[in-house]
Amino acid sequence: LAHDSLEARWWEGRQSVDLGGAEIRTLGPERSLLHLCMHGAKHSWARIGWLCDLQRSLQRFDDADWGLVWRMAGQNGAVRMVSVGLILVNELLDGSTCASRAFALRQPDRVSRDLATRIRDRLLHSPDVVPEIDFAVQIQLRHRARDRVRNALPILVAPLPPEVPAPPSPRPFPGAAPVPR
Repeated sequence: LAHDSLEARWWEGRQSVDLGGAEIRTLGPERSLLHLCMHGAKHSWARIGWLCDLQRSLQRFDDADWGLVWRMAGQNGAVRMVSVGLILVNELLDGSTCASRAFALRQPDRVSRDLATRIRDRLLHSPDVVPEIDFAVQIQLRHRARDRVRNALPILVAPLPPEVPAPPSPRPFPGAAPVPR
């Protein structure tokens, strides 16, 4: 039930777009921007293409209501996710015009700036390195303690793989003395 109401809230303000003659319903501008930031953050911005998508959306939705984006980010525990995405677009893709409207309402905190620097350095110097789980980044991208705990618990309490049993002892050769146990 809670999931249904959350999903319904995401689709508030949806818009229709024409795609090759077919009308497609999609998220509104503010929710699209938030979704792109949350998705990129979920994967520690491992692909520059996700930043390009965000930059193009920022250009397309230059009249987005950033007050609404920041409120929704706060409600969804995604303030740092949005901040880091905007910083990366600004620094890597010359998106200063796009990000300035957003940052006029809310400046990124020190943790967001530090995370963006780490991610930017990885993208620039080791673009082929895509960590399976960038645990520290994932924890720090969440600005609320409850979200950090919720994200960390499944990783920290996951059961270890079962020990591999030792192979059975080989059979003794015919006529060999039995092995003492």
